[in-house]
Amino acid sequence: YGSLGEHDKSKHLNWAGASWSGTPNITANLYAAELKDIWNQYYADFDYTYVVSDLVSLNPGVHFYHTQDTGQALLGKIDNNTYSVHFTVNAGYHSVTAAYQRVNGNTPFDYINLGDSIYLDNSRMYSDFNAPNERSWKLQYGYDFAGMGIPGLSTVLSYSRGEADLTKAVQDTTHYDYYRADGKNAMHWERDLDVKYVFQEGDLKDLSVLVRYATHRGSQGYASIDSNSDNDELRVIVDYPLNVF
Repeated sequence: YGSLGEHDKSKHLNWAGASWSGTPNITANLYAAELKDIWNQYYADFDYTYVVSDLVSLNPGVHFYHTQDTGQALLGKIDNNTYSVHFTVNAGYHSVTAAYQRVNGNTPFDYINLGDSIYLDNSRMYSDFNAPNERSWKLQYGYDFAGMGIPGLSTVLSYSRGEADLTKAVQDTTHYDYYRADGKNAMHWERDLDVKYVFQEGDLKDLSVLVRYATHRGSQGYASIDSNSDNDELRVIVDYPLNVF
């Protein structure tokens, strides 16, 4: 994501968009945003679920971003197209997803980090696989333990791998200098495990507890100058919806 210091220099963020779900099993979104004097960003997605039978369904989808510098271009020149595509097979209580993601441009895919603020298939717990010219793949398996008589319990295991030619990355701004110019074949991977439980009844009904563990490893060319790309993280997220109306 972008340098927070440079983003703070922008006076405002404008955005507008529309969502469409007028046809069963199809959703689409279209958004546009302006981060003043930094970039204009446009987003579109399309998602379709094809029901094969009562037990099997197929779900292809695509996400696409175009980012272009604007105004004073405080982060420098940006001309970046980033997209991801996925295909999921749901079979009973099991799901398997394959995804491919690509950053086309000599700058990273830039965004304002506000939690789950981007919609790319390989945006993971530690890495977004958004380096300049990066290509990444993901394979993911999910299981709903309702199939074993434990409704509310689910798990997702995924493995993502990215490769980038960082020798072409822009090096003349403080925002991008953590990419090493010697990273001809920079590589990194991340493995994520989610275990989630949603209480089904009682005083805690609808409260969810998510345990998320990530392992990330990177090659020398990918590693940040001032940090290590080898990381292990464990997070516990508790979510309780409140109906205030």
